[in-house]
Amino acid sequence: MVTQGGARKEVMKLERVGEIRIIENFKSEILQNERNIGIYLPPSYHLNTGMYPVLYMHDGQHVFGEDRVGSSWMVDKMVDALIEAELMKEIIVVAVDCISDQRGNEYFHHMDSEGNIGELYEEFLVSELKPFIDRSFRTLSGRLDTAIMGSSAGGLVSYHIGFRRHDIFGNIGLMSPYFIGTGISSGTDSTYDLPEKRLYQDVSFHPETKIWVDIGGAEGLILVRHVRKVVEELLAMGFRASVDMMYLCDPEATHEQTEWARRIRSPLIYFFGTIGTPISVAVTGPDTVGISGPTCQVNPIATYDSGFQMSLLDVSYTIDNPDMVQVAPNGTMTAFKVGTTIVRFEWNGFQGAKTIRIIPDVPFTVDVSIRVLVPETTPPDARVYAGVELDKVGQGVYGRTVRLPYNASFDFKISRSFFIREYSQHRRRFTADHTQQLEFVVDDWEILR
Repeated sequence: MVTQGGARKEVMKLERVGEIRIIENFKSEILQNERNIGIYLPPSYHLNTGMYPVLYMHDGQHVFGEDRVGSSWMVDKMVDALIEAELMKEIIVVAVDCISDQRGNEYFHHMDSEGNIGELYEEFLVSELKPFIDRSFRTLSGRLDTAIMGSSAGGLVSYHIGFRRHDIFGNIGLMSPYFIGTGISSGTDSTYDLPEKRLYQDVSFHPETKIWVDIGGAEGLILVRHVRKVVEELLAMGFRASVDMMYLCDPEATHEQTEWARRIRSPLIYFFGTIGTPISVAVTGPDTVGISGPTCQVNPIATYDSGFQMSLLDVSYTIDNPDMVQVAPNGTMTAFKVGTTIVRFEWNGFQGAKTIRIIPDVPFTVDVSIRVLVPETTPPDARVYAGVELDKVGQGVYGRTVRLPYNASFDFKISRSFFIREYSQHRRRFTADHTQQLEFVVDDWEILR
């Protein structure tokens, strides 16, 4: 059944706004399940007979609205604003709801895990949903006018579907993609390591495709280096930075819908609009580099007059003391000598500088001990999470010492499951930049559904 939500009267004080329709209980014969599909129709849809590009988005229940589990991307409001400002074409947005207890299977292609049905979800999109959308609405159905986008596991499934079905999708949006999974394994001295498991399949060809990739610097175990590795693989395949692949590392961003709502402007403009003219470049990245230790990069971020942002991956750098450190055009730093120097860059007429301190060694990991005190209402068999799962170590006490990647930043609420978390307006945050002991007190729990 299709219900019509009607044009919204006040959205960011815009004169023209789109319309949202909900297709309720859309049945998939391939997946043998039903879900709601949200459709955004642009302001002029009922005023002419034109055809429109289409963006397909996963986790559709958060694309236009919010629920108690998560907030909204507010994609309709951003599209309205960009259209009003004449920064992008009018498009149709198709928001595909996930089924919460099946999301983990549908968003993962088979790889080596039983139960993953990403291939079937892919076939549902390509053979059932897209033909229905093309029959029911005035779409530009060619690959260059069709985009797919998602975040986290939705980014992973967008990567796989986008490359596997590049005949259908000419634009791929990967926001905070979940490329590498981590699981806790026992280490030494009651310390737990976090082994990593690759979740994405190899891609060995370069289709005529535009790719957007982004990541936040405070996304816990979804690490910048995981995403950056895939970016480097795409560049090695022949994708061109700032041409058919755009990348953004937002150093303070966390892994949540409000951040994706804030960043959605850039991929929308990249796929469907006009990027405009650069107006500034801000230099981010680590202040300290080790002669020995993990690879790190300078991260210059360009901002355009359209509001579009991207990290620069091809920059000319000079160093005041070149015997101390070298910086490749992609920002990767290689240190040779202890001391302090200034790294300077020039790009498109913009200049900037960053002071870098070189030390002998930066660790790959640090040990972080976490202790959580829970309320008396907590069931005795509850599982408690504080960025990672904790052990029950006493009555009302949970804890664990974990060996975490150096400089990984965590921003979270303590939880008992995906739907039960601490009742608090504030989130917890820490960075694994040194060995430390953390203690948190949970006053009460709230149920999100």
